[in-house]
Amino acid sequence: MPHELSMDKDGEAEMFYIGDTPWHGLGQRLDGPATAAEAIAAAHLDWEVELVPAYHKDDTIQGFAETEPYRFVRRKDNGKILAMRTKKYGVVQNVDCFGLFDAAIGPGAGVYHTAGALKEGRVVWILAKAGDGREVVAGDTIEPFILLATSHDGSLPLTMRHTYIRVVCNNTFQYALGRSKKTDIVTIYHSGNVESKAVKAREELGLNNLYFDRMMEGVEQLVKAPMKTKSMLGFVNTLVRPWNQTDDTKPRDAAAHYALRDARNTLEELFEAGRGQDIQGVGGTAYAALNATTEFVDYFQRVGHGKVGEPNADRLHKAWFGTGRDLKYRAWNLLQDYSKRGNRAFKQPKINA
Repeated sequence: MPHELSMDKDGEAEMFYIGDTPWHGLGQRLDGPATAAEAIAAAHLDWEVELVPAYHKDDTIQGFAETEPYRFVRRKDNGKILAMRTKKYGVVQNVDCFGLFDAAIGPGAGVYHTAGALKEGRVVWILAKAGDGREVVAGDTIEPFILLATSHDGSLPLTMRHTYIRVVCNNTFQYALGRSKKTDIVTIYHSGNVESKAVKAREELGLNNLYFDRMMEGVEQLVKAPMKTKSMLGFVNTLVRPWNQTDDTKPRDAAAHYALRDARNTLEELFEAGRGQDIQGVGGTAYAALNATTEFVDYFQRVGHGKVGEPNADRLHKAWFGTGRDLKYRAWNLLQDYSKRGNRAFKQPKINA
């Protein structure tokens, strides 16, 4: 399956969107901005989860007994078991996520862009535009969004973070801005009163122009930093080196070797001819290298044992919450360093092609 969207009992994707049709062609399209209630209904997220007892076979009583302190997390609408957690696990309903979002960013301050569920409802996300976009160069606009995500299986706490979308190609950017990446994420654990934490979330996110200003200053530094093919090769070799090895010259096995080679080749191609790279002022800069990286993660990065560019059910999850997100952070920091120090920012490991 080339997507990881949850499907409802009628076979419709649990997702809505406004604007262009997503690459997978699924979900319900709305013609204009949605209220929280409209978004929930359009995305088919108007279902709840509940904690129900878990049982095990107990030979001493010739029957079944409750498995304390554990509970199943179950969807009420279709009975799907999403996880097993302890009875202390705090369930956060989908409707509460939208309520928290509105409370954190202010009623009417965000425009719901898309929302949906992944992995049979285990992960739920909301993406909303939170302000006006700005041009990097003429014809190349970046728009600010807030991404809320949570899980019903315990794999993710409820988080809110800044993310940015390059309009010309829908690539998503995430920036650490020189700080620990964890400080750019508001985390709300599934315990206590979630809604009471909305004010703190608003303060920590800094929902004003300051964060966007700082990010755009970093982008402008990349636009001003020329980058030729040799420097791009140094960046790519540093970016995709085998992270868990002390010897960067020898991948662990043949499959890893070819995966690294294909990743490097794809990044180099995207640097030259990726989406939006032909816009005047973009090509041949460190900003073009950043764009190549974000496009690679969102559309091409190898997932699991698949091939580079092969559709995979976990691509969106990886790009937003996993190693794809981490690769974007790493690229940002490397390129910021390059804009100040040139090729000295890159280790340029030698990996045989």
